[in-house]
Amino acid sequence: HAPGVYATPGGHQEFGETWAQCAYREILEECGNDLVINGMKFFHAVDAYYKEEEKHYTTIFMECRARYGQAKNMEPDKSEGWNWYSVANLPQPLMLSIELLIREKSLWIN
Repeated sequence: HAPGVYATPGGHQEFGETWAQCAYREILEECGNDLVINGMKFFHAVDAYYKEEEKHYTTIFMECRARYGQAKNMEPDKSEGWNWYSVANLPQPLMLSIELLIREKSLWIN
């Protein structure tokens, strides 16, 4: 819902899914099944208010580890692709929820 900004894989939670199930599904849908991950756990949640759209999103950030494989762009109509970045070198502009995550968790590395 935020074209032209850097975002992580993600999406809406389906009825009956846990946060971890949703995150696994979204990674599979957006990054393909070559990327094998484990250790999915809760990391942080933020409330993002999009005043112009009059929308309020609560974003649940999950943490996991890539065991092996490469992320592929499975939705080229929605994403330019996936790459690994350090927090200090993320592409700009950032999706609001990512800006809030960085601010709230004090993740900037100077």
